[in-house]
Amino acid sequence: RLSTCSAQSWHPRVIRAGNAKLMRGDLVPASRLPSTTVVELVQHRCEARASRNYAAADALKERLEAGGVKLQDCLGGGTTWEYSVSRRDGGGASPMTALARSALESHTDRAAVSRLSDEALALCAAGEPLLGRVAADAAFDFALAGCESAPLLESLAAAQAAEFERWRRPQPLVSLQVCERLAAAGLGGA
Repeated sequence: RLSTCSAQSWHPRVIRAGNAKLMRGDLVPASRLPSTTVVELVQHRCEARASRNYAAADALKERLEAGGVKLQDCLGGGTTWEYSVSRRDGGGASPMTALARSALESHTDRAAVSRLSDEALALCAAGEPLLGRVAADAAFDFALAGCESAPLLESLAAAQAAEFERWRRPQPLVSLQVCERLAAAGLGGA
């Protein structure tokens, strides 16, 4: 959960509970908007609200909500946001996780692994949000499948680094798990 426009205090129990659900795979991100785009749009909406341009603020809110972003206006003019998430209905996964698992299942078919690697790289280039440790898990699965695409593995490492930056609070256990996954994938310097 990110806060923009004003400083907000985070409730650690809420963050831990949400991250635990995400790590267990109980939640799936519904948004396709990259977080940098969301931050920019939320900032523009805050500015529109501050200047009492409510029509523009409402239009930006609709655009964000259509992109799978849940907004919460706070007292004092601030706004917090988070990606909308939906409960899994037994077996659903983020697109990146699904590609990585398919690659792992197809590890004996080099052409299939290569095709899935290309699809995953395109997903990274499109700005697919890789929340929690999804990027590290995907790198690990692709490496186990025999993926030889250095650009994909480097993109996943960069996506995980961006996710570390987004967290804003240290998460030692998840950070350790991520580092183990990236090291096992041969990305120890990431």
